[in-house]
Amino acid sequence: MNSATAGLEIYHTLVRAGLKEDVADDLAKQIVTRTEAKEILATKQDLHEATKWLVGIFIGIAFGQMAITLPVVGLMFNFYLG
Repeated sequence: MNSATAGLEIYHTLVRAGLKEDVADDLAKQIVTRTEAKEILATKQDLHEATKWLVGIFIGIAFGQMAITLPVVGLMFNFYLG
């Protein structure tokens, strides 16, 4: 079953349930079928991969900041404290 036939099946089910055709048509267009959901929604694996990337970037930024800040602070202490 592809998304077009699934949407049509949902439409017919809503009409048989007693909804007016225009309301059923609007609702059927808004419902995401299982096939569409697999194509557009993120899976746990997708979220896991994104989280790994974000953590790696965060750690890289933190070490980058330390690599810049610590030498500058050291120079300031040497300059002001003699």
